[in-house]
Amino acid sequence: QEIARLAAVLRPLDLLENVLMPLLVRVGDDWERGYAGIAHEHVLSSTIRSILGSLLRLYPRPDAPARLLFATPSGERHEIGTLGAAVLAASSGLDVAYLGPDLPASEIVASVTSAGVDVLVLGLTMAEAGESQESEVRTIVRDLPHDVELWAGGRGAERHTAIIRPRGLVFADYKSYQ
Repeated sequence: QEIARLAAVLRPLDLLENVLMPLLVRVGDDWERGYAGIAHEHVLSSTIRSILGSLLRLYPRPDAPARLLFATPSGERHEIGTLGAAVLAASSGLDVAYLGPDLPASEIVASVTSAGVDVLVLGLTMAEAGESQESEVRTIVRDLPHDVELWAGGRGAERHTAIIRPRGLVFADYKSYQ
């Protein structure tokens, strides 16, 4: 209830930077120390996902100057940061399509074409990116239509800078993204 109340009174950037992301980090730290269980993290993530999804639906903009598609590649199940980025884009007057987490590169690229987007935003948060994730990112970079911009963010995005930068932008945080 407190998170929902804060979502109603704070600007999206303030909500993300000062409430939601620090709260997720704290629950993750508490889990690592044995103070919280996986169920605690899941309840919090589910609550945050629901609230951000509700906020996203408040800003439909089919007449917006640009359309952005948000997704995370296969193996990437953490979606809260990507969903938060979608809310920021929508609250700034852009049209947003949100696909969610854990999608194969080929599905992401196909969705870009069918949705008629101007920008693909990838969320990459995996602490240790393996060959599989690198392959997914390479496939997206290679197959993404040339007239579609590529943006990436999240804790794991910087690990893929050498792959993404020749083709797109890598954002370190929400402020630089916004």
